[in-house]
Amino acid sequence: MQGISARFLIIFFCMLMSAFPMVSFAAIELNTADQVALDGLNGLGPTKSKVILEERKKNGHFTSWADFKNRVKGVGQKNAQKLSEAGLVIDGQSFTEFGAKASETKAIEATEATRATRATRATKANTKAHLPESQGAAKSK
Repeated sequence: MQGISARFLIIFFCMLMSAFPMVSFAAIELNTADQVALDGLNGLGPTKSKVILEERKKNGHFTSWADFKNRVKGVGQKNAQKLSEAGLVIDGQSFTEFGAKASETKAIEATEATRATRATRATKANTKAHLPESQGAAKSK
């Protein structure tokens, strides 16, 4: 009886492993990858790999995902996301990390702009309130 249980568990385990293969990949750094490594990425063919390598050779390393998208024609938001999911990184950062930082930066910039606008309006209001009538302060009737 024990022999049947052990065999069953081994067969079950093998079937389970074949149904859910473990996929592992190493991150591919865009600034150091060669043609073979880039060609191995899902969503990147030999033609686009060649364009990327030529652009990198001509204008230097890619500094960010935005730089990569701007310099390589045909790489947009969706393509960058797919390449990142396939294992491509730029300076160790995946596109999703870049996307999160970009949104955080935009939110911070918007908040700072709003604060600056409010401060400017408050300063103008205070200045007008303290000006003598002859210099343009509001006349009270």
